[in-house]
Amino acid sequence: MKPIHIFLATVVVASFVLPVTAEGGDTRSVEVTGIGVVSQRPDVAKVAFSVETQGKDVEKATKFNASRTARLIDGIRKLGLDTLDIQTRHYRVTPRYPDRQRSDRDLQPMGYTVHNTINATIHDLRKVGALMDRATASGADRVNHIRFEHSDPTQARSRALERAVENARAEASILVGKAGAMLGPVLQMRTGGPHYAPKVERMMASAARADTPIEPGLLETRAQVTIRFRIE
Repeated sequence: MKPIHIFLATVVVASFVLPVTAEGGDTRSVEVTGIGVVSQRPDVAKVAFSVETQGKDVEKATKFNASRTARLIDGIRKLGLDTLDIQTRHYRVTPRYPDRQRSDRDLQPMGYTVHNTINATIHDLRKVGALMDRATASGADRVNHIRFEHSDPTQARSRALERAVENARAEASILVGKAGAMLGPVLQMRTGGPHYAPKVERMMASAARADTPIEPGLLETRAQVTIRFRIE
């Protein structure tokens, strides 16, 4: 199990004491919002590459693109990627006209542009730079973006929720204690998370660069809870 580092766990966006009428009498309560943020290092990277070709007719343009894409896939597979880790994300064929401002429906296209986007998933982050270099050397016109993820974010999500609850309770205890009362049981709880945000690095590349440096950094999982406690 890879370690999870607590990056930040802070409390309260709003805290206030308010009377609430309940059956059988008045119930004094305090409502607080706690925020927990947990960071962990990614262990998966998803890289999107684009291959763009042109031709005077659809058949030539698509065949040329298929040939270039096959070369790209063959090149990145040599880094040890499994077939299931390589997939087509987007494929588009667009006609090209002499004058794009014209709306004449009878205008014949002067050619076609074929755009193919390939996603590659790599589980060894030390090879991300080599993957980009190999892809551009094997025919990729662009590196669209890199998406860093964690293969199992469940533990970080649970920990972020725990931290948010702990800090909400701690804040409520301080508020109620300073007011000369005691904190009672939970009356109501709402959650606004956890929110897991994969890290996306957007970039454009048109030529291979040896030993491209890539730093994945940390992923953040954020949770927010709003809790209303009884005041004893």
